[in-house]
Amino acid sequence: MRWPATAATSGRARTSGLDPETGNIVRLFDPRRQQWSPHFRLDNARIIGRTQTGRATVALLAMNASDRLELRAEPLAEGVLRRRESL
Repeated sequence: MRWPATAATSGRARTSGLDPETGNIVRLFDPRRQQWSPHFRLDNARIIGRTQTGRATVALLAMNASDRLELRAEPLAEGVLRRRESL
């Protein structure tokens, strides 16, 4: 299975995206080099971008599509996925 970010670019990994709030083209979140919590927070099952990088990543990867919200809702309800700000 290919991730949506790479599937949309015909095999090339995307490294930038559009921040929907500012309209700026910014680098996407890199989990190998960046901490999650400065860029994202959880609001129930919804992932909210805190920064331009976070918002662009959420938008490009469709992180809040209904099927993904459903996938996160169950672990949240069971306490498996925590709602802490430090996630």
